[in-house]
Amino acid sequence: MARRTITTLLVTIAAAAALAAGCGDGDDGGGGATATAVVPTPEATATPLPDEPLPTAGLTGIPELDAVIDAIRSGDGQAIGDRIKYTTYE
Repeated sequence: MARRTITTLLVTIAAAAALAAGCGDGDDGGGGATATAVVPTPEATATPLPDEPLPTAGLTGIPELDAVIDAIRSGDGQAIGDRIKYTTYE
C-alpha cells in the first residue's frame, strides 16, 4: 500500500510540474488589455538549517526510494547521478 501511495504522489507531482511548465502567459498576440494586480509581499527571511541532517533511514520503507531521498538531501551531485539510470522501452 505504501508503494502505491508513493508512486501516486510522485506521478501527481510530475503531472503538476508538467502543467505548470506548459502554462503560458496568455499572450496570444490578440492585443487585448490585461489588468494586473500588484500585491505587496512580505520580506523574505532565511530559515536556519539544522546542524545535523534529519534521519531518513526507513522513511518510506522502500530502500531504493530512501537511497534517492538521502542522495538529494545530501546535495552531492555525484550521489544523485549514481542513482539515475536510463533505460529504453520498445
